[in-house]
Amino acid sequence: MIPHQHLQAIIDGRGGKPEFASIVFRVVVGAALTEFADNREPLDEVFKAAIDSLILVGERYQRLATFGTSGDELQTLKAALNLADDLQEVCTRRQQAEMYTTVRQFIGSFDLTMRNLHGVRKNYGERDVAV
Repeated sequence: MIPHQHLQAIIDGRGGKPEFASIVFRVVVGAALTEFADNREPLDEVFKAAIDSLILVGERYQRLATFGTSGDELQTLKAALNLADDLQEVCTRRQQAEMYTTVRQFIGSFDLTMRNLHGVRKNYGERDVAV
């Protein structure tokens, strides 16, 4: 529930880099947990859209020095956070712990986090081409 509250803080204009990082972490963990899903493709679409939205939110912050979302970005991020919650319920604790350990290295300074988000988007693109 914390990432949902952090998203609300960003919407309300109270959110900063820590809240953004929390949302990024949760979305990327959710995306990683799709590895354990039976039908991964529709899940990937939700997380790919959320990664794109996070990049847009981060780039807007770089230009305006304030966080915020468009209506579409908000809906996309809410869908990804809800799906991450659902995936967490069907994965084992060991699977979750592995993903937390992997993704923890992904989040750092704002610039590092943004570079990594671009890397995730590139990986999705490469995977789409391979299919």
